[in-house]
Amino acid sequence: MISRRAAVPASAVLAAAALAAGCTSTQEKARQLAKGGSEAFTASGVEVAKANPDVKVLDTAVLTDQNGSAAVVVMKTASGKRAAAKLPVAIDVRGADGKSVFRNDAPGLEPSLTSVAAAAPGQTIAWVNDQVAATGAPKKVVARVGIPDGKAPRRIPQLTVSGVKVVDEAAGAAARGKVRNRSKVEQRELVLYGVARKGDRIVAAGRAQVRRVKPGARASFRMYFIGDPRGAELSISAPPTSL
Repeated sequence: MISRRAAVPASAVLAAAALAAGCTSTQEKARQLAKGGSEAFTASGVEVAKANPDVKVLDTAVLTDQNGSAAVVVMKTASGKRAAAKLPVAIDVRGADGKSVFRNDAPGLEPSLTSVAAAAPGQTIAWVNDQVAATGAPKKVVARVGIPDGKAPRRIPQLTVSGVKVVDEAAGAAARGKVRNRSKVEQRELVLYGVARKGDRIVAAGRAQVRRVKPGARASFRMYFIGDPRGAELSISAPPTSL
């Protein structure tokens, strides 16, 4: 589910303001992405046999509310390295007894639910999978980031988020904002990830999608969350999809 989120420079932090307009529920988002054709989905499930030594997992969390469950993985790439493309992210969501209740290894998942499209050296990215269809009550998530599956240029396109406001909508709190493409490369099917914190605790997470952002242009987005982002500090990651 591409949730409702706000716009912030890729990986920028904002004091949680209005959440609104934009993405629909997880299932709805999946249906929307399906319209884009089979190429929008992975033919096989994600599998990470070897952890990427150049990516450190800083934090993880799992959130649940009446709209479903979401898994959050906050990671940082090593400085002094090349940019990375198509970083696979494997998650194992577990219940109170430690047993697995969900993995994102099923074939046919939309790529943003199994990987990070691109990451610059020394960049911190908060990645969100808000389509956790757990078979039991999720309590924690174990994550592993793998070796890049694609090649990236030395410098990847830069995207920034601005004008973020958190608002109350019929479907709940949402973040509205704008994302700007500061590169010369048109971005399509752009997915933004949002995480809201109160202190060190992650209290809400969501995703938003923008179909197209031309070079130098801005596009509006809406992000819906699992959890409550009101009164929290919101960070948005916007990895470029076209390099």
